Amino acid sequence: MDIDTFFRVLLRGWWLIVLAVLVTASSAAYAVSLQAPVYRATATVQLSPSDQLDDPRLLIDAQNSLERRTTINTLARNAMGSSMQDQVAKALGIELNVVENAEISAIVVPETNLIEVSARSVDPNYAALIANTVGDSLRKQVPGRVMQLTVIDQAVPPTAPIEPQPMRTITLGVMFGLVLGTGFALLSYALQRYRVVSAPAPIAASDSDGIDARANGAQTQQIFSR
Repeated sequence: MDIDTFFRVLLRGWWLIVLAVLVTASSAAYAVSLQAPVYRATATVQLSPSDQLDDPRLLIDAQNSLERRTTINTLARNAMGSSMQDQVAKALGIELNVVENAEISAIVVPETNLIEVSARSVDPNYAALIANTVGDSLRKQVPGRVMQLTVIDQAVPPTAPIEPQPMRTITLGVMFGLVLGTGFALLSYALQRYRVVSAPAPIAASDSDGIDARANGAQTQQIFSR
């Protein structure tokens, strides 16, 4: 199939493409309307040498520990563990499954000593509360005489949800409808060609039939001429 034929097929089957786009886009919009909004809040904590360090050697050891990234990576891992979930649930007096559904994440910001602690929930207040509680629990795990963990950004209840994203979902639905409608148009064209090719050809009269017909005509003429 050349490009001209392809575009002619699309023009001929435009209604299939439009119908497919309408169905997929409306289905995507309906699915979005059924989803509950999900919010994410983030608190930021900073790991640094303790202000109580007076011994230069201990200060150098603390700086070396930060450069090795071992301590900060361990803290980030602890923030996402089941033990932290239990601590947060008990501290807030809520069900454990609420904290588990919060999908707590802790990401070490590259080239810094910062940890971004995030939590998500259908309730923006819960999302912020859980993120802040995790940050406070991490702070208590750090021995204050050598290292200290400081909360530099408290999580605040978000105003805009991260899910669902109507525009992205509906756009994907429209794109899928275009692909689906184009497939239907090409399939319709292929079926029409198959019907034309497979249709039986009309039976032509043979030469012998023509000769017999002329002979019968001549005999009839002789009979009437007598």
